[in-house]
Amino acid sequence: MRMTKSLQYVLAGGLVAALAAQADTTTLRGPVMGYVVDGRSQTVRPINGIPGASHLGAPLELPFLVAQAVFSSAGDFSLMAPAESDGLYLVGNLGATPAVNRITGAIRPDRMVLNGANTAVALYQAEPRRLQVVRGLPGNPTAGPVLDLASLSGAVRALALDAAGREALLAVADNGRGALVRISVPEEGERVEPRSLGVCGSPSAVAMLNRDRDAVLTDSDTNQLFLIRDFAGEAAVESLASERDGIANPVGVEVSLDGRRVFVANAAERGSVLVVELAARVVELRATPEGAPSRLERLQGRTAFLLNEPGEAPLQVLDNVENPEVYFVPAGRDN
Repeated sequence: MRMTKSLQYVLAGGLVAALAAQADTTTLRGPVMGYVVDGRSQTVRPINGIPGASHLGAPLELPFLVAQAVFSSAGDFSLMAPAESDGLYLVGNLGATPAVNRITGAIRPDRMVLNGANTAVALYQAEPRRLQVVRGLPGNPTAGPVLDLASLSGAVRALALDAAGREALLAVADNGRGALVRISVPEEGERVEPRSLGVCGSPSAVAMLNRDRDAVLTDSDTNQLFLIRDFAGEAAVESLASERDGIANPVGVEVSLDGRRVFVANAAERGSVLVVELAARVVELRATPEGAPSRLERLQGRTAFLLNEPGEAPLQVLDNVENPEVYFVPAGRDN
């Protein structure tokens, strides 16, 4: 008998409840898909289990409330910005008692992103406009020079950083006129020279691919997905998908581990995820039945992505191991 999607969710929810109950009575720890910042309580919570059979766990025990955080792909450390104080903290041992250490010289970011190698993080501060890269993660975090970006007009909507921590891409929007800006991160005392890689309507998300040589960019004004080839060189721009393909108010973009697929989270109407096969230029649409996505953020292991944050709507996860599917994550019994 063929099960409906709703019935699949009910059965999955029952399994999740059973797993959560079992977790309350045993000290054994199961798999963790990743971590998420709960903006309602300003805490960090684990997503316990696997796609289709997971639940949102109890908050980690931290000495401060959390405004934002990024997490390594192995789930072994995080960078966290406190809600009520300045600075940036390296937090390790997430699966047990967290080890919290302040990173000397790091600015408090309004946005931050880890590179794909988990060795550096780009920090952007909106007021005043400044950029900083912290390298040497996680064993020897070293804050680099703070770069003045006062000449950059508009709001930074998204960031990407290469594996070496030397090339940063900033998606900048300014009253309906946006751009993708490349910054070659200088050493102490060198001049910052931002370079525009192309003008668009309202860039919303950016990600690197092809060993950080190329990039993909979403535009929520024109509803397009762009490919920027050789962004550190000639920077040729082409359209990968548009509104007629299913791009509808995109809020996030990510790339599969093998670099063959690009995923776009759409926030329009009920919401959806677009899957673009780069080689064949095949575009497929996946529904998000529990509400429109607000983000697309890679989770632990790099094969699953978070589509929203804890709130009134169920938490949703996109699993892309084989056939991309969207699953929901209920709260555990103890939450």
